[in-house]
Amino acid sequence: RTKNNEIAASKLYQKGLRTYTAMIDPSVKGDGKAGEEGQAFATVGARAQAALKIFNRIVSKYEGYAVARAAHFYRGRCFYDLKKFGDAITAFKKVLSTKAGGGCGCGGGSSKGGSDALQALALENLGYAQAAKGRLDDALTTFAKLRGLDKGTRLDWAYYHDALIREKKGDIKGAIASYEKFWKGAQDPKAKTTGPNWGLSPVKD
Repeated sequence: RTKNNEIAASKLYQKGLRTYTAMIDPSVKGDGKAGEEGQAFATVGARAQAALKIFNRIVSKYEGYAVARAAHFYRGRCFYDLKKFGDAITAFKKVLSTKAGGGCGCGGGSSKGGSDALQALALENLGYAQAAKGRLDDALTTFAKLRGLDKGTRLDWAYYHDALIREKKGDIKGAIASYEKFWKGAQDPKAKTTGPNWGLSPVKD
């Protein structure tokens, strides 16, 4: 590992982030210009394809650097947006199987222990991908792990999506119990959050 590689990886990661968070504008012609300020893409799929190319470059060239772990997370998000749920599951599991490393400013946590925000994000999104793939029991297990890890907004989402899955499986009693816990957390004035932010979840139906 070298300092120059760390700098190059970080710059490439920032380019990937700019691409992944670019605006969607149906009037845009072509695929947009990845990584540029003020860029836009015609569709979510076009944006995900462009961002995925960048994050793939990071994990191919800079695997082992702290920023690569975050790149795997965004690869998962890109695959999810492309409805490639199996690939998304693999990417999120890669995040969870890799130790946190500091220094990238990407939510990768600290190599000295403590909070690992990326782990909670990866667990949450793994559950979404498993549910979208139809692996409902796996998703329930993942959201249960998330409830044990995060006590903020993601705890609310873990209960909410647990309820959605149980309802889909026909477990109405279990779904009601999870909905009640979700709503209780959302209304708790002592909670760490002011309630669930509906924009946080990619699964809203």
